[in-house]
Amino acid sequence: MRIFSWVRGLCLWAFWLVWTALTWLVIVLTWPFAPHGHFAGWWGRIWARGILLSSGVRLTVEGRHNVRSGPFVVLGNHSSMLDIAVCYAALPIQLRFVSRPFFFKVPFLGWGMWLARHVSMDPKRPREAAEVLRSLDRRFRRGVSIVMFPEGTRSRDGSIGKPRAGAGLLILETNPTVIPVCIDGMDKLLPIGSIFPRIFKRIYVYYGEPLDLSEFYGREKNRDVAQSIMTQVMENIRRMHSKIQTMKAPRTAPSPTLLSKAKKSLWGLLKPLL
Repeated sequence: MRIFSWVRGLCLWAFWLVWTALTWLVIVLTWPFAPHGHFAGWWGRIWARGILLSSGVRLTVEGRHNVRSGPFVVLGNHSSMLDIAVCYAALPIQLRFVSRPFFFKVPFLGWGMWLARHVSMDPKRPREAAEVLRSLDRRFRRGVSIVMFPEGTRSRDGSIGKPRAGAGLLILETNPTVIPVCIDGMDKLLPIGSIFPRIFKRIYVYYGEPLDLSEFYGREKNRDVAQSIMTQVMENIRRMHSKIQTMKAPRTAPSPTLLSKAKKSLWGLLKPLL
């Protein structure tokens, strides 16, 4: 059984690598005709669906009506490197992801991310990060939404972690429409430390209503205010996570009505006579 799991995992990774390489090639060939990354964003949804379909993922999306038109800043919890694929597959809008500079330096992967116009930002370099945040306003004007994972790292058990202030600084700088998103079940599909994914898992994606953060916009643009914004955002994500757990809970059978009790009693009386 273990050998079968290894073979299945190797075949799945082989497909992912080939599929991702094909996606990289498509992005490179089409970049001269779509330098702003819009075609890459559209193809990214096809790539994501291929990744999830090959894994047998069953996707349940709630609150899709909250993200029909952008641009937005989408802020979500982070528990797997496949969270990007889930966001792509569940959101039919132009998306760009904010990632660490390290990934942009990886050959082929980083080149594809640059051509697709994803965003490199190092929170440890405040001056460079501030310049990146100001440049995102141009993307919003083109109708592009930005996805960030405020925790900065993946959760090991699927719980909602403590946020960092970087996304809050972006909100203070650009005053965008903010959409919270909660992704549940990714720690079961490809948990931290696992080499091979587990197939046929159900993943829940819950898009909340746009957040009213106007109370923060008149304040000074510093990390303390940004942290307060992110604390409020993560509280919303925690409430959404609780709603997902309620959705996942097995439903108890409805209590029998008086009529059904009467029918059962009557059948109990008549059954010996038949």
